[in-house]
Parts: sequence; C-alpha cells; structure tokens
Amino acid sequence: MNANGQVLKLVESATLLGLPLSNTQTAPSTLFGAGLTHRERFLSAKPFMVIAAGWVAAPLISFGFGLLM
Repeated sequence: MNANGQVLKLVESATLLGLPLSNTQTAPSTLFGAGLTHRERFLSAKPFMVIAAGWVAAPLISFGFGLLM
C-alpha cells in the first residue's frame, strides 16, 4: 500500500470511530512514517520539522492573540 492509501485508511478509520483528525496533520505524519519504514536515504526530516513546528506554534500564537483581545 502506498502512502496515499495509508492516509486514506487512517482518515476513514478515524471517521468511522468518530475521532476528529485534521488532514493537514495526518497526511504529513503518514508520509513521514512511511519514510521511516524505508531506508534513511528516503527520509528528509527538515520538511517534517517545519510542519511539526507549525503544529506547535499555531496554537501558541492563537492563544497569544486570544489574550490580547
């Protein structure tokens, strides 16, 4: 199964279970996980780290704006 199939399977399973998932989080996570299952030469950690930093920064920035308002 390719990475897109894994994303689809994850999202559909979570939907059936009623779990909220963001496609912007599941797709990069699945692709990164698929890269980990292969040799290291297929894995580029920098794009994933940028995405993960955004996952951390977005709620913090939103919280900050919420405090200001």
